[in-house]
Amino acid sequence: MIILYILAGIAAFILLLCLIPLRVRIKVHDSFSLTAGIGAITLFRIPEKKKKTHVDLRDFTYNKHRKRLEKEAAASEKRNQKLAQKKEAKRLKKEQAAKKKEEAKQHAAEHGTDTPLSEKISGILELVELVLDELPNLFGRFHCRINRLHVIVGGKDAASAAVNFGIISQAAAYLLEILDNKTRLHKPKNNSIVVKVDYIREKSDFDLDITLQVRVGGILRTVFSLLVGFIRTKMKK
Repeated sequence: MIILYILAGIAAFILLLCLIPLRVRIKVHDSFSLTAGIGAITLFRIPEKKKKTHVDLRDFTYNKHRKRLEKEAAASEKRNQKLAQKKEAKRLKKEQAAKKKEEAKQHAAEHGTDTPLSEKISGILELVELVLDELPNLFGRFHCRINRLHVIVGGKDAASAAVNFGIISQAAAYLLEILDNKTRLHKPKNNSIVVKVDYIREKSDFDLDITLQVRVGGILRTVFSLLVGFIRTKMKK
């Protein structure tokens, strides 16, 4: 009887483990951030969250404070020198990049090789669809939640802004269709998806916050299938 209880406990533990969700949250606005975790536990974050500094009052004696100031002054001078060198290198690199970009634009204008916005977006959407086609074969179908997708479309002038608005609006609709077909898409909340045009803005701006989630059981099933396939291959040899 005790053995049955033990086996039942192990089975319940495995079942509970398989039901735990593995989530990945991606945010793209002014910067990129990615957070991965299991359930409510965060495994890692890119970029890493800044740690709070702990202040020990015993470190603030007169001698320690004087030594600390001297050390900080020397480190600050060294840091400023490195920063000046980095700024100069960055300025030169930026000038070279701007020059190359201008040359590329002139070459594209002369030879008509500039890639249209519609082709760029089409390439990105094809890549997204390809990834979402392959991932379920490994981990099962993902749950997808669009927390925020806000796009403000701009352009060089009012006409180009209107054209870009049409292209990006169509791309956003196509993206939603891909996610709806390839994932278990949760119904977006009101005002979570907004695409609008600003005829004064020269560059488009977007704010993306999306969460993908899969059960740990899907990953364990994949690992088990790969292990069985590996054993069968070795046995045939």
